[in-house]
Amino acid sequence: MKTCIQEPTTAAQVSQKIPYSRQCIGQEEIAAVTAVLQSDFLTQGPAVAAFEKELSEYLGAQAVSCSNGTTALHLACAALDIDENSIGVVTPISFAASANCLRYVGAEVVFSDIDSASGHLCPKALEKTLKKLKPKSDNNVVVAVSLNGQVADLQSIQAVSKKYGFKVIEDAAHSFGGHSETFKSADCTYSDIATLSFHPLKSITTGEGGSVVTRFPEIAKRIRCLRGHGIVTNVDGKPAWYKDQVALGWNFRLCDIQAAVGSAQLKKLDNFVAARQKIAQRYRQTLSQKPFSDIFSLNPDTPGHAYHLFVLRFSQAGRRDCAYNFLKRNNIESQVHYPLISQLSDYKKQHGRKSLPNAEQYAESCLSIPIFPQMTQEQQDRVIEALLTFRKMCE
Repeated sequence: MKTCIQEPTTAAQVSQKIPYSRQCIGQEEIAAVTAVLQSDFLTQGPAVAAFEKELSEYLGAQAVSCSNGTTALHLACAALDIDENSIGVVTPISFAASANCLRYVGAEVVFSDIDSASGHLCPKALEKTLKKLKPKSDNNVVVAVSLNGQVADLQSIQAVSKKYGFKVIEDAAHSFGGHSETFKSADCTYSDIATLSFHPLKSITTGEGGSVVTRFPEIAKRIRCLRGHGIVTNVDGKPAWYKDQVALGWNFRLCDIQAAVGSAQLKKLDNFVAARQKIAQRYRQTLSQKPFSDIFSLNPDTPGHAYHLFVLRFSQAGRRDCAYNFLKRNNIESQVHYPLISQLSDYKKQHGRKSLPNAEQYAESCLSIPIFPQMTQEQQDRVIEALLTFRKMCE
């Protein structure tokens, strides 16, 4: 059976690149940015407060904006008092920031295996992992990633985590706008804190940006302090101009220009997700059938899936990389989400090689193909036709 394919492509096939994802910006965002540029505040002004209010109302929890999804995770760990005496348990299938945030505050990183179908942290594997640990403090955390747009099994993850005294952060960078049957991703129904990313390829964008979400007012207050250097104002017994640094924080703020884009995007979020879901269902109708199902399967389709990514799971070793190269030659972008964090060079130096069989199989088989709200039917047909050509060449 053929594994790698070196099929020549025509000029027509490669005339226009199809990205695997892209932002969707309209006149509303341009007008909002222009209004801020003509105002008195480019940062630390009313646009940030307005965006945070709108996010909070959408999620039914307190949202604090910040500079990106990575700083959101960093702030979440700091706000929960995760430190050098803490343990953080995380999935190995995610962007590295999901684990890096633990190292930023000095915590020990422990990887736990995933559910082989969804790619999410597996509650049963998590229990086995937590049972073996011997924490040195009471401040420990599980970072549960809602991967690809599908909400993780947060109810089960929180139940297991609580049993062993661990708090829960939902990394909802992929799943904003998605929901389970009973709650929204990032609404903190089954987490202490959730984090969002507003990178251009996420559900909505602010260019770069993020948010930390919680239902605990004291945690929200601490996050606000830490994102602004740890500085507070309105100090009792001091002049109105006085600012006191009460903790070592960072400059992790979002500016008003970004917040204005976010407010305009948030109004479109549900439509963006609906468009992604429509594209995903059209993919599923075709790609779940033969002959495609002979070489790959699809991740589970669940109610409320936001379809940040559409993932193929190749059944034969090596074929995923061949498909990636074939699509690239046809000017169709795809991407691998993700190689194992635990096997990235910086992590291997510290962790060596740990057996995570489900995660290893997932990382070797997954390929994300193009999906974005403004994707045309013609573009989607071109992706499907390229995959059909690839399938025929595998015979």
